[in-house]
Amino acid sequence: MKIVLLVLSGDPAHARQKLCAEYPHAQIEMVQRGEVQGAGFAKQLHTFRALHPDVFAISTERLSWQRGQNLFMLFGSLVGAQQVVMIDPHGAELRKSRMSVLLGSPAKLSSEVVTNLKRSSDALRELSRLEQEVQHNGIKPERSSTSNPRIMYLRSTPGPGTLVGGAASHIKGVVEGLIQLGASVEMVSNDRIAGFDRTKAPVTLIDPVSSGGTRAMFDINNNLNFTRALLPLINGSAPDFMYQRYARFSWAGVVAALKTRRPLFLEYNGSEVWAGRHWDRAQGIPGTSGERHQAPGPSRARCIRWLRARHARHSGAAGHGESGDHARGTCCHEIRARNRDAISRAQ
Repeated sequence: MKIVLLVLSGDPAHARQKLCAEYPHAQIEMVQRGEVQGAGFAKQLHTFRALHPDVFAISTERLSWQRGQNLFMLFGSLVGAQQVVMIDPHGAELRKSRMSVLLGSPAKLSSEVVTNLKRSSDALRELSRLEQEVQHNGIKPERSSTSNPRIMYLRSTPGPGTLVGGAASHIKGVVEGLIQLGASVEMVSNDRIAGFDRTKAPVTLIDPVSSGGTRAMFDINNNLNFTRALLPLINGSAPDFMYQRYARFSWAGVVAALKTRRPLFLEYNGSEVWAGRHWDRAQGIPGTSGERHQAPGPSRARCIRWLRARHARHSGAAGHGESGDHARGTCCHEIRARNRDAISRAQ
């Protein structure tokens, strides 16, 4: 028996160990994502068919965050494998026979196309309602004078938070820094954050959805899911302000600010835009290339400078921001404009 293991992300050693335990006498040939990325579909199909796999295995960091699962399962069947399996280092698994994939794929892929069109329309409709609410009621957040604010931290990035370092380290540093400055922080996240001690701040998890063949539609679906799940949580909380880590297609923080009439601090990181530009075939979407992030006049708030100033006052020393992280607030109007253009082009 031969197993071809395609490593998209995650821990390849764990994937190999798991497969060895299940198929102790099988030959395992590992293919890294970079080895086939960029090749056309026909060339990729020819490459994997030439390996003659009995089992086509796919390793990913988090199965719940892996988009295009139906397409990957179909691809594994088309290369000739009798069984296709997707696994992650956290114990999640999706396993199907070649026959069940081939018989079920037409209906599943058709359903996914219809669902994506509906989700795109839902997103534009919700964005229109949000614009109307802002137009009629205005954006007039009520300020709090407390020196120990209650902060709701929103992590709506449509991707795994379990990878050590990078964004996870930055989120951990920001939240812990806010707590050290005397703030009370409540985190709402769509994944566990690597290295974060949940005894320091309560964390509410919103499970992601894995539907959406393209990265753009995947992001849109998860924005809708996160925003809708956030609404009842907002009603039960009374934060002094919201702090959201920027996520493409996400207006959850704007909705939270309008519902609570509290200020929103939006931390803008270029990494999400870079990922969209280099990992998404939906080129030309404003969220993936040349995205504007300057906000006019009073709407601009430089969050990291605010934190530095607070830290300097408490410690008597100059504050030091994290290297490579560029954060700035942006106005609600611009968030809506970018998302409207991006959703229209993603349809």
